[in-house]
Amino acid sequence: MNTSTLTGSTRLSAVVLAGLLTASLAACGSNDDSTGADAASTAAPTTAAATPAAPSAAPSPKVLAMLDKISGGSTTVTLDPTFVKGLTALKLTPGVVGQTKLTKAGALVFPITGGSATLYEQGTTGTDPFIVGVVEHDGQGITLTGGGKTVTLKNFDVDAGKSEIRTDISVGKKAFGSDVPTFIADGSTLKYPPTMEGKNAILEGTEVKLTAGAAEALNTVFGTDALKEGFPVGVAKIAVH
Repeated sequence: MNTSTLTGSTRLSAVVLAGLLTASLAACGSNDDSTGADAASTAAPTTAAATPAAPSAAPSPKVLAMLDKISGGSTTVTLDPTFVKGLTALKLTPGVVGQTKLTKAGALVFPITGGSATLYEQGTTGTDPFIVGVVEHDGQGITLTGGGKTVTLKNFDVDAGKSEIRTDISVGKKAFGSDVPTFIADGSTLKYPPTMEGKNAILEGTEVKLTAGAAEALNTVFGTDALKEGFPVGVAKIAVH
């Protein structure tokens, strides 16, 4: 999530600035005139070395919430109209895996099965993500069927620190790859800090898009070139407890 979006181990950044400047200049000269006058001499002053600047202290990241063991909740992806039109144009029929639901309103709801995450106050972790951790959806996923072929995307892992969603991919009964970066989790539009909805912490607004690898794989399977990197899939709402 570009936060984005909950994606492993905590990464903290530290910025240490130190400056050191040393300069010296020495010059001397003498002059004797032909009439025997007293010699005159001049010398340029020497510049003293500057005192090294003290290192700046790194900011202390401020933790808003720590979810050591996520015990439940759901991730809802409201499908983008462009994605829905794309499926229709390619004559692809979506389906679900496990307890995943496809609502009449056009949203996919994935039950959360585990994971952990740490949420920081924005601006206190330097350039690193302000959400780190992984939200797991084991056994959950979707299928895309067309032209006699079915692609299954299963075991969704939302990795906020890497701003990506990884899945296991299979074509028919043949495994294509495991833990494959399938979707970009663009957290630039995420509403933050999280709000509460009952016992759930709500993270809403992450845009879900296809990765270049996933777009290429789907194009190859279904014999098209319509899918590209960044193709919009929908907007995610993650509710965890």
